[in-house]
Amino acid sequence: MPKRKRPTKPGSSQKRVKPTDASSSPKLTTHPILHHYFHRVQPLRDWLIAQFPAGAPRAKVLARLTNRPSSATTETVAEAERRAVIVLLDSVLVASANEARDPRRKQERARDLAAFSQECPSSTIGKPDAQTHQAEAVNYVVRQLLRRADRAKDLLSHGFELASDNGLHEAQHVPGVVYGAKNRHYEALTSPPWSALLSLLGRNGELLIIDLLLDCWVFAPPAPGASSLEQMSGVPLSELPLLRAEEEPPANRAKKDVKSAAAIRFVRHRMFYAKAMLNAKGGVRFGMRHIRESASHMLQG
Repeated sequence: MPKRKRPTKPGSSQKRVKPTDASSSPKLTTHPILHHYFHRVQPLRDWLIAQFPAGAPRAKVLARLTNRPSSATTETVAEAERRAVIVLLDSVLVASANEARDPRRKQERARDLAAFSQECPSSTIGKPDAQTHQAEAVNYVVRQLLRRADRAKDLLSHGFELASDNGLHEAQHVPGVVYGAKNRHYEALTSPPWSALLSLLGRNGELLIIDLLLDCWVFAPPAPGASSLEQMSGVPLSELPLLRAEEEPPANRAKKDVKSAAAIRFVRHRMFYAKAMLNAKGGVRFGMRHIRESASHMLQG
């Protein structure tokens, strides 16, 4: 007995469209300044998608996260949070160097983060939420930055010191770290919408945030809708060397107007063999043309 075909709804297509894999080809962004310092510059959304395996469900969720049209006059807290995350994904730029990543480094960071979480006071108070996990990830990054040789250069570690350096006050939820000044970049990264973004990244979301802040440079608009960018993490841009011309990506190299030998020879031909100005007797006249001279005499008179 032949199988019966399932009835189709009017206006629907029978052919199923296979969704494209957004993680297979991450897009690079050309920035007028950043591409002179970094090999790769891309939006935060594309950087996060590239960290997942090809076809991963989390990568598809990030790729499809867009604003949905709503007829409601007032938006709920969840809708406002969703909108803020979308703006964050599309407005923040991530710059990175062209370096190969060691897979053992991620495993070491996962072990260190697990040990660090046990030291945090928040790990003993009930079930931690996304904001608590985000704060633990950023706190771990701060302590790792302070243990580096160039710890004073990273913007995210400004105002923090190791406890052995005789600091002033104990930093909240950061074991072994003290602070003496307020760091607005730290406060922004430990607050929404960054904490809301972490809930979309899955089980290894904290490790992605750690890789982002330790291995990359993050640039974000200082205010919603601003056209300029402000550096939030990494060594300040003013202290970084420029890339050599051969190191810049081909898509970001400035096109130089190089004249060929034939064009230069043509200019010299016009300069040395132009038709001379002659007077009434047929002799060569030097200086400006007599028409301009007579006009200047008339203006002076």
